Amino acid sequence: LEMYTKVMELNYWSSTECMGASFDEATKEWVVKVVRGVNNGGREEVTLRPKQLILATGMSGVPNVPDLPGMHTFKGEIHHSSKHGDSVAYADKKAVVVGSNNSAHDICAALWENDA
Repeated sequence: LEMYTKVMELNYWSSTECMGASFDEATKEWVVKVVRGVNNGGREEVTLRPKQLILATGMSGVPNVPDLPGMHTFKGEIHHSSKHGDSVAYADKKAVVVGSNNSAHDICAALWENDA
């Protein structure tokens, strides 16, 4: 994980727990309270005020495949990221990835690297 965040130039706080989040209508911002571990072994409470809040916990473990209009008559392949294999099989093919989590990003990168 540390290498992934370094390569992707992501800010990442390990040992961090989200204590709660609420949307502030007046400022049009989320108020997110987290408690994070600090280098001396202590903990500090931090309040973040992002414009967007994305919950990408992956806790359910159950693939979420939306029922999109036309998907039942589509003649191509449809699968959840949990069933995605080697992107080499998609070389020179057209592909659409619906999603915005790490899996979607990784699959898009692999498809691009394989000329899909």
